[in-house]
Amino acid sequence: MLLGTARAVQEAEDRASRLARTRKSERRGRERERRREALEARIAALRAKFIATEDEAAIDIAEAAQQDEDIGATERLLRERRSFNGRPAPSPETASSKVTVPR
Repeated sequence: MLLGTARAVQEAEDRASRLARTRKSERRGRERERRREALEARIAALRAKFIATEDEAAIDIAEAAQQDEDIGATERLLRERRSFNGRPAPSPETASSKVTVPR
């Protein structure tokens, strides 16, 4: 058991030690909060990028489907023209890849 000045010195050291631990703990808490916020910001940026990529893919798919539909309509129109001109219209399976339009 400490008496007098030694006791006062020990109590002061104990208070200083508690204060240092408290400050260290608070500092670590603030650092952890900053890291969490930075991580959330990165996650938000990745989500935004992913959504943009999904949107672009959806547009690409829609454009490809429209092109396929346009090509099919053109092929049907060409077959109709051929049969209208008195020639038999080739089926899509037997038609060559090169399409000629009758004059």
